[in-house]
Amino acid sequence: MPRERQAIKEPSVTPAVHSAPSQHHVVETTATSGKFPSRKALLLTLGLVVVGAIYFLAMNPDEPEVRQFGRTRAIQLDVQNGTGEARLAQKLTEFLRAEGFDVVELGNYKSQDIPRTMVLDRAGNMHAAKFVAASLGIDEERVVQQVDKNLFLDVTVVIGKDFASLRAFR
Repeated sequence: MPRERQAIKEPSVTPAVHSAPSQHHVVETTATSGKFPSRKALLLTLGLVVVGAIYFLAMNPDEPEVRQFGRTRAIQLDVQNGTGEARLAQKLTEFLRAEGFDVVELGNYKSQDIPRTMVLDRAGNMHAAKFVAASLGIDEERVVQQVDKNLFLDVTVVIGKDFASLRAFR
C-alpha cells in the first residue's frame, strides 16, 4: 500500500513542479531559434557586406585620387585665375588642398575676362575632372577635355567671374 500512495502522490506533485519549467524551456527554445540566424548565415552575410564595401570603395572613391602605373595618388591640378581679381587662385588652392587635392601650380590664366569657371581635363581622365568640378559645385557641362601631356597634371581649374558661386567662396 505505501507503494500505491507514492504512485498517487507523485503524479499530482510531479506535473505541477516539473511541467512548467519544461514547457517554458520548450517555448523559449522555439522562440529563440526562430529569431536568430545560424552562425553560418551570419558569417555569409558578414562576408557579403565586406566584399560589397570593398567593391563600393574601389568603384566609387570619395577621395580625390587617380590610379597611375598601378599606384593610387592624389589628383594633381593647377588653378588659374581668369578674373583679374587678386588672390582668388590662392584662396581656391587653399580650399582644394584642404579637400585632399594636390595643387601643384597656381597663377593667372592667359585671359582675365573668363565669364564662367571651367574645369579642364589635361590627362584624358574625365572622371577626375568631373570629381574636381563636383567638389567645387560646378556643373559637368563646364568640364572640357583639353588633354596636354606636357603639363604633367590631371586637371586645370580656370576661375571665372562667377567665382562667388563656387563652394570655396560661399
